[in-house]
Amino acid sequence: LIVSLVLLITLIFALVGLINYNKLNWSTYTGRFTNVTIKYPATWSITETEGYINDSGQREQSYIHLEKKDKVSYISITDSFFGGAEEETVKEEVILIDGIKAKLNITRHSEGEPASKFDSQIKKGQRFYMVFGSWDEKDNRKNNEVREILRTLKVL
Repeated sequence: LIVSLVLLITLIFALVGLINYNKLNWSTYTGRFTNVTIKYPATWSITETEGYINDSGQREQSYIHLEKKDKVSYISITDSFFGGAEEETVKEEVILIDGIKAKLNITRHSEGEPASKFDSQIKKGQRFYMVFGSWDEKDNRKNNEVREILRTLKVL
């Protein structure tokens, strides 16, 4: 019994170490226009779009777009964007993003598409962000990777 317990504890520490090691190899991106940072693995690419200057001189609708090289999973983060998914929510999930409990509204893509969509709204101080994206609904490992990336999002 003691040997089994020791082996179990060793396995748990090995898995935690593997997860932390994998995150150590992630890149960190700091947005030039969106005032956020986010970490992501090498299997993802990232771009940022500047948005525009409104009549009050404030920048609006800048966004960061992360995309997994499989072209199914993606995450977009935009400022000053109000709205949400037009599709019916099939599941709600709470995720902690930058210390804020954010509700992920999970919907299905159109028929024949191999993914689920999600969206969430985050408000921190005077800053408001819309986070949305897509993941492969048949691959739970990829879905967890999307969640792990979202958990690294920080508002500056």
